[in-house]
Amino acid sequence: MSDPKSDAKLRFTTLVLRRELPSEYHEVAPVVAPSIVAYGPEDRTALELQLALSELPEEAKPSSVARHLLPAGVRLETIEVELARSALPGRLAHPITATITVALVPEPRPDAAPAGHWVFVPALDHAFYLARGEDLADRLQADLRVLPAALALDADGWKRLLTWAPARLEEVAVELATTPLAEAQGRKALADAERKRQAIA
Repeated sequence: MSDPKSDAKLRFTTLVLRRELPSEYHEVAPVVAPSIVAYGPEDRTALELQLALSELPEEAKPSSVARHLLPAGVRLETIEVELARSALPGRLAHPITATITVALVPEPRPDAAPAGHWVFVPALDHAFYLARGEDLADRLQADLRVLPAALALDADGWKRLLTWAPARLEEVAVELATTPLAEAQGRKALADAERKRQAIA
């Protein structure tokens, strides 16, 4: 007979970004993995996302779980940027102003202020590192000068980038479907040690 404790599942809490769309439906996705999306009525999206995250395809890897374990101090910022569409003809090529929501995740250091922040741009499934003292708006604008062309955004991609919606952070509890707690705790310890090593380096 198996030990109930050894068969217990790993549980963790992560942060998700909830957007209320003009259709009155909601879109919910993890801050660090915006491609994993639940879409629909507000009262259903959190549960659907929990189910999706419970079956992470690479949960055997410590980094797959560790990247969802975010430090305290995560916040949202809304930035206005100009987007050039040089590939379009005539007036359509003129720059347009867009409002972009980003999530800032601090890079913690022991007994010190954050070394910088990881900035997640859900509308493009893009992330970059913002060093201390670096201006967020300037850096985001610089990235967005080249990203739409580099990603070869189609009409749906442009629509997502240009459609601003009210957003907020929420916590979601996840229970992994297949990884026993005893096994996962060992992996988590390795992942935590690696995160601390990178923060100190």
